Amino acid sequence: MTGERCGSRATGLVIALFGPTGVGKTAVALRLGTHFETRVISCDSMQIYRDFSVLTNQPTPAERALVPHELVGVAGPEEEWSAALYGERAQGLIEADIRARGRALVVGGTGLW
Repeated sequence: MTGERCGSRATGLVIALFGPTGVGKTAVALRLGTHFETRVISCDSMQIYRDFSVLTNQPTPAERALVPHELVGVAGPEEEWSAALYGERAQGLIEADIRARGRALVVGGTGLW
C-alpha cells in the first residue's frame, strides 16, 4: 500500500528498527533513511530530551543533516513527557510520512514508548 487513505488514517509501510543502545541502530537508520528517502522518527524515551546527547547517544549534527530526525532533543529536562504525548506527536509524523512517501521509519532503543 502506498499512501492510500482508509478512514482518517494513512495506510502504508512503517519500518521499525529497535534495539539496545550502542548496537548500531543509528548507522542502519542512516542507510535506511537515505535508501528510502525518509526521515527518522525517534521512539527513544530518553533522546526526547535536550542536553543529554552524550548520555543518550543521540545522532550527531552531521548524522541529522544527512537524514532528518524527529523527536530528538525536543524537550527540556524539566519538561514532563508521557507515552500518550509521545504517541500523539509520533502518530502525526508517521501519518504525514506515509501520506507523503508511502512509508515511515521509526527507530529507538530506550523502550518506554
